[in-house]
Amino acid sequence: MAIIYKKLNMPDGTTERTDYICKVVTDDFDNVLTDSWIPTNTDNSDYVAYQEWEAIDGNTIADAD
Repeated sequence: MAIIYKKLNMPDGTTERTDYICKVVTDDFDNVLTDSWIPTNTDNSDYVAYQEWEAIDGNTIADAD
């Protein structure tokens, strides 16, 4: 199981969202098991977990689709 964090675009597709990021959980065959939008708020435990993940050398958020 892998966890990938991705940036999100605004609905018009021209600008990047700064209020949410996307967390994608995949299985061993890269099938998406779950995806969720995480508010970029330090009071949110999922966002804090993302920040801890990002702080590890080599971890980088993926670009939006």
